[in-house]
Amino acid sequence: MDETIKDFWNFINGFQNAMVATVDGDTMRARPMVPFLDKENSEIRFLTHRITHKTDEIRNNPNGLLTFSNPITNAHASITGTMTVSEDVSLIKEMWGPYAETWFSGSPDSRDVVAIIFKPDYGQMWDGEKNPAKLIKEIAVAFNSDTKIPDIVEEKKVSFA
Repeated sequence: MDETIKDFWNFINGFQNAMVATVDGDTMRARPMVPFLDKENSEIRFLTHRITHKTDEIRNNPNGLLTFSNPITNAHASITGTMTVSEDVSLIKEMWGPYAETWFSGSPDSRDVVAIIFKPDYGQMWDGEKNPAKLIKEIAVAFNSDTKIPDIVEEKKVSFA
């Protein structure tokens, strides 16, 4: 696996949730969901109810966008790709745990639960400054400069294709 792709997977592994955007006609809709990373298969998976707007939207247009954000550490990521809806019970069981029991009644065998499988195409990550004193200094320098762009994040782009 390419080093930049490894870095990307490690980077997004630290996020507790993702905003999952689907295409709904002429617009996009986003909602927060808990990601399950499968680095070996280059997939990000989510559990959801079988009958929802997002499953209908994915079936009508598989293009999607994931965003991750942590304003405290100034870390952010976005990934474009395609999504499918899976009824694979063994996959759902892999993802099942206390989180799932909070949101879904029944068990992983329930006909109400499906998995969303996101296959990434292209991603970007912005790794923010961890040192609060340096962050404040960089913002102050930018505020008093002509460029107005603080040097507080390292940006990387990655192609999964």
